[in-house]
Amino acid sequence: MNNLKIKPHLQGTLSKLCGVLSVINCTRLVIHPAILKPYLYNRCIKALVRYKGSCDFIGRGTEPEDLEYLLKNIICKEYPIRYSKPFYKKSNIFLDEYWRTIKTFLDEPNTAVIILFETSYFGHFTVVYKADIQRLFLFDSEHNKYLLRKKCTTRRLSINRTRLIT
Repeated sequence: MNNLKIKPHLQGTLSKLCGVLSVINCTRLVIHPAILKPYLYNRCIKALVRYKGSCDFIGRGTEPEDLEYLLKNIICKEYPIRYSKPFYKKSNIFLDEYWRTIKTFLDEPNTAVIILFETSYFGHFTVVYKADIQRLFLFDSEHNKYLLRKKCTTRRLSINRTRLIT
């Protein structure tokens, strides 16, 4: 997983499709990029239009349930990908447990994690491919390289904790 010769697909300036790109970029990291079927991006967009009944999400952004829909109905059906939501039923998870769970998972070969981080201004889906005690390393559609643990929280934003991660 340390071999990052491929580059992430990047998010356009007009679209809010970091969620769709995170699903595709995560899939690219877990399986060999050459195995991806052609037009996967277009198929994901079309599937979301059918699922949501409109294309408004292109300008507004995707929701966690949109990513879940894509993972369950396209990605996991076509590729050898395992999908799970370890924090789904847990509220008020502590940052230490969140970080430890992600790091332990990423220590396994051919793994990646999609997370949502929010600031007081925006939310952004991204892919984590590696974690150490200080940083989450990103394979990101907006050129973000990492998230610093000291800036993250799982509870609420503050002056020092400017990234709410879920």
